[in-house]
Amino acid sequence: MVLRDARFSMQPAILPVGLPAKLAAVLFNSPDLPDDVRSEFERIIGEGKELHAALGDEDVVRSIRRSPTSAQILLGMDPPEHARIRRILAGYFTVRRVRAYREKINSVVSSCLDELEEMDSPQDLVENFALPVSSMSICELLGAPYGDRCKFEDLASVGIDPESSVDDLMSVRQDFYDYATSLIEGGRASSDGILYALANEGQLTTSEQLGVAEQLFVAGHHTSANMLALAVCTLLEDRRRWDYLRADFSTIGGAVEELLRYLTIFQVGAFTRTALCEVEINDIVIKSGDPVTVSLLAANHDPDQFDQPSELNLGRSASGHLAFGHGVHQCLGQHLARLELEVALSGLVSRFPTLRLAVPFDDIAFFGGDQMIYGVRKLPVVWGGGDV
Repeated sequence: MVLRDARFSMQPAILPVGLPAKLAAVLFNSPDLPDDVRSEFERIIGEGKELHAALGDEDVVRSIRRSPTSAQILLGMDPPEHARIRRILAGYFTVRRVRAYREKINSVVSSCLDELEEMDSPQDLVENFALPVSSMSICELLGAPYGDRCKFEDLASVGIDPESSVDDLMSVRQDFYDYATSLIEGGRASSDGILYALANEGQLTTSEQLGVAEQLFVAGHHTSANMLALAVCTLLEDRRRWDYLRADFSTIGGAVEELLRYLTIFQVGAFTRTALCEVEINDIVIKSGDPVTVSLLAANHDPDQFDQPSELNLGRSASGHLAFGHGVHQCLGQHLARLELEVALSGLVSRFPTLRLAVPFDDIAFFGGDQMIYGVRKLPVVWGGGDV
């Protein structure tokens, strides 16, 4: 209800209320911001106050919107700006368009599986499968050379690490924008990729193209890699789950939907809104300007929606889950994410039927908490030695 209600906005907060101060400092530290605006942000951040309270000034909001380092990221926009840019991008992520990517995704997964087969087990499946599949896929989609993957991998890893410093974040972010500029304006992007098409269509400004590039690179890379690794970890936790997929490959599409529902890797940070007026929901009055945080995980484990929601049931219909969000900010690349997961899991189950965890499940290190995305740091696996 909240995610589709226009009375709840990403503005004037611009970014989720409660975002760590260091991230806010980086996102607002743009050369496009007037000195007095930057000083005001530094004061607010230094005092630990809520950001949204200071962003009601239209001049301040307008300055931030002009900044390529924050304003043009779709997650921080409201209509009509959001609707205009999303409408331009939506054509590249339709079900029909995504189906055309299947051959490329198949090739990417096959190549990564070939390399994995050449290795001796045990191996870390995050480093040696999930991340390469995700990186190669996003490079194919956007038209970036795979050899440049460190540019957006570094941005993603530093951006979600709560231990990274402001200087670290500023450095990798500037490196990424320099890199993205070279792709967009320097003609380095492949002619069959989205970035090349966007640059030549001329519907977006350079600043908007940079913001889109950041969101597509980072979101498309890190979320897919984490979801794939978590899915494999969850399937291997109970051998019956892995064997269920092995017995009938036609079940993988439905299993992907259930895994998306069950795991719901996005935590609350990306789904905070600001009430634009007084709103009443279930007898609770939310005042204008109040932040509202929505839990997709709670929604996906709602017993009124899903029978025994705390149980992973690969045979259930998980239709209606909110793993990709809802409303105008629903994940633009959800069809591509589904395809990538289905192809990767199908290939892995087929090539490595005896795959199993190399360490006890309780010894696997997960991350989450103060990070926006839930994931697994490393996933040691072994294979071979006959059936299990």
